[in-house]
Amino acid sequence: GPIFEHMCKSSFLARSNHVGIAAAFPEPFRSRAAEVFFLSALKESKNGWRADLITLISALDLTRSVPLFRILAENPSLRAAAVIQLSKEPAEKDRHLFLAALNYSDQSAVSSSIEALAVLGPRAEPEELIALFGVSDMRLSLPLISRLAGKKLEDRSEATKWLAKNYPLISSSFR
Repeated sequence: GPIFEHMCKSSFLARSNHVGIAAAFPEPFRSRAAEVFFLSALKESKNGWRADLITLISALDLTRSVPLFRILAENPSLRAAAVIQLSKEPAEKDRHLFLAALNYSDQSAVSSSIEALAVLGPRAEPEELIALFGVSDMRLSLPLISRLAGKKLEDRSEATKWLAKNYPLISSSFR
């Protein structure tokens, strides 16, 4: 215990290459370390942080952490991890992040973004339609497209026909 207490109080703890060390602390020291990293990242968001920071601070209160996740999402290497956390309490101001994540190779980010957009409600706007139809596994986005269509669409072919009928200009971009 005393060593972890001392490390949590050290000004040298909150460094990007120390996140993994802090993540290995036993509780309650891991939570204390997460708080230290949280405050450090708020002060220095461009400090070479990696996705393990987001994992560490995700244990803190999400409502309090959301502003930091939005800041960290500006970093392309942290965006997928930040989007996954932001999707836990979707907000309209993060819609653009969820839409962008639909094209990520990280399937957790894609799935959590689909879930977030389902909570927010899909919009029949060009950018959103392009993102929904651009998902590599359309089975994930089909329920949202069905909501926009106002009826259950069974597969990609049916969805594509709906898009062609209702949004021909957007549909032509997928040919």
